[in-house]
Amino acid sequence: YTGSAITQTPTVKVNGKTLTSGTDYTATYSNNANVGTATVTITGKGNYTGTVSKTFSITAASIANAEVSGISNKTYTGSAITQTPTVKVNGKNLTNGTDYTVSYSNNIDVGTATVTITGKGSYTGTITKTFTIAKANQTLTVSAPASVVKGKTLNVTAKGIGTVTYKPSNAKIATVSGKGVVKGVAPGTVTITVKAAGDKNHNAATKTVKITVYACANPSVSKVENVNGGTKITWSKVAGAVKYRIFYKTGKGGWTKLADTTSTTYTWKKAKNGTTYAFTVRCISKDGKAYTSNYNTTGKSLTYVATPTLSSVKNSKAKTMTASWKKLSGVTGFQIQYSTNKNFKSGNKAVTVKKASAVSQTINKLTKGKTYYVRIRSYKTVSGKNVYSAWSAAKSVKITK
Repeated sequence: YTGSAITQTPTVKVNGKTLTSGTDYTATYSNNANVGTATVTITGKGNYTGTVSKTFSITAASIANAEVSGISNKTYTGSAITQTPTVKVNGKNLTNGTDYTVSYSNNIDVGTATVTITGKGSYTGTITKTFTIAKANQTLTVSAPASVVKGKTLNVTAKGIGTVTYKPSNAKIATVSGKGVVKGVAPGTVTITVKAAGDKNHNAATKTVKITVYACANPSVSKVENVNGGTKITWSKVAGAVKYRIFYKTGKGGWTKLADTTSTTYTWKKAKNGTTYAFTVRCISKDGKAYTSNYNTTGKSLTYVATPTLSSVKNSKAKTMTASWKKLSGVTGFQIQYSTNKNFKSGNKAVTVKKASAVSQTINKLTKGKTYYVRIRSYKTVSGKNVYSAWSAAKSVKITK
């Protein structure tokens, strides 16, 4: 079989005489293209008449010496890997499924895979080719907190293929167990190298994480409140801290150092009235350098509202008193509280002044002969809610009219 019509070069003799093709006879063929039995018919011409037929076999062509291309080395995928070979015999491109079939062996795991091409239809025989399956790169994921306090532990979480190992760059700063448990030893920054060994089908992989060891923990801000004279920040005491450093910020800006103190409270007297501040506290250890890391986890926010100064309270007319205070900008309004109890523990009444520019308020229907205690605070409306200042110092007035 060649893929084309096959002819012969017969020798034709009559009574010992060799006849000439085209002069004494013609040759015609049937079934002479495909595998099977072909027929050649000799028909007399000129001085000759009649016909004689002969047959010959067309056998399948061998692909043992076929030209095969399109087979390349591959990388492990976890599934059977195939190829798309191009097979040529005598310059003719054969058709997969019609002229040949393809089968594979050892074509999943890393190593040498074999592709076997077997003739079909008009082709017979086999030819084999090999290709290499190489190890695949693995995806190693590693996560860990950015910091740990001296004497405390944290876990490095790693997901990879093969045995996972952990190694610190400096065991004097932090140690790490075979299970990824990091223990802070001394203040500083350490790099943890995490390696997954891989397996027969995957390469090893390495990643690093940096962890800072701090000498003291991050204090938790428990309260931020407006007090008479400023904003008071209160936080928890932490072991290992010799001082605390307070920071503040407004909006989306960065943190600004406010002050250092050995106490667990601080009153800021220079906040801008009507401005919202976020506060956080970090500890300072004995070396003066090791601070806790994350500002945001323990911070609190508050809008600073200044306390008004109550100037006077007078019995202005019958059963009436007038409270006066100094003008205060940056607020929404004021609240005046009055009571016959000087400690404001019972019988309290309040009047809200919604005019921000107001500097006085008259209160009537009081009882003649009684002494009233009066105090005032301002408020600012933020996101639909009122934020109040601390109460001012109280003043008293006796209603004599």
